[in-house]
Amino acid sequence: MSQLNLRNKVSIHNQLSELRETINMNNRKVNSPLTKHKIVLIGDSNIRGYVHNLKPLLKNNYELYSVIKPGATTNELK
Repeated sequence: MSQLNLRNKVSIHNQLSELRETINMNNRKVNSPLTKHKIVLIGDSNIRGYVHNLKPLLKNNYELYSVIKPGATTNELK
């Protein structure tokens, strides 16, 4: 695995860890059951499967979407 791919994977893992913490904090708060939170993951093929990892952490008041563009660079994802 190249250094760039390894750095991207570590960066994605760090961002997902932060997202997990935020989700857990929001899950502890009392929100209206009618309030729907939306999470959109945008990335290249490296984010495949992350939706399945995050879905179990979310309560029913979250909608999770992913947009995958294989081989995209950071500039193409903006």
